[in-house]
Amino acid sequence: MYRVSWVFLGWYLVGLILMVSFEVPAWLQFANGIFLVLYACCVIEIGRNIYGAWVGVIKRAAIVGVLTFTVEWIGITTGFPFGAYDYYPTLGFLVAGVPLTIAFAWVGVFLNSLFLSTQQSKWKRAVETGIWIVLLDLILDPVAAERKFWVWYDGGGFYGIPFENFVSWGMIGAGLS
Repeated sequence: MYRVSWVFLGWYLVGLILMVSFEVPAWLQFANGIFLVLYACCVIEIGRNIYGAWVGVIKRAAIVGVLTFTVEWIGITTGFPFGAYDYYPTLGFLVAGVPLTIAFAWVGVFLNSLFLSTQQSKWKRAVETGIWIVLLDLILDPVAAERKFWVWYDGGGFYGIPFENFVSWGMIGAGLS
């Protein structure tokens, strides 16, 4: 196994034990943001071992992070493309209302979805990557909203989350792939 993966696995297990057995104390809330950074780094490390080149994987991850952070800023500013929402500071330092760590979350979820795709055609891979991203978000979003990572204002058809959120995630994931 890889170095970052071991650190991520340890961090994940401690967090899981705390969340399931006890409650994460307020003074440990900073751990949520660190989790996202470690998650992205772990997936980048896996990508490097699949594709063999650090520079290409890190460059692509940086592009994904910058683009998705920008989309998130547009989202909280205008309500488009995800619906009306705002972030709590639970995920770490906010830059223009968006946690800096949300870019790492997108990198991790996107790369996971891309690596799960089995399609060789770039168009089919884009569709499959978009589907994987939506499937992950169907799990991620309700839990994150419940844990006060963000709040949805207008509600929606899936645990209070608007359907346009999932459509947008799929389209963005497909486009990035």
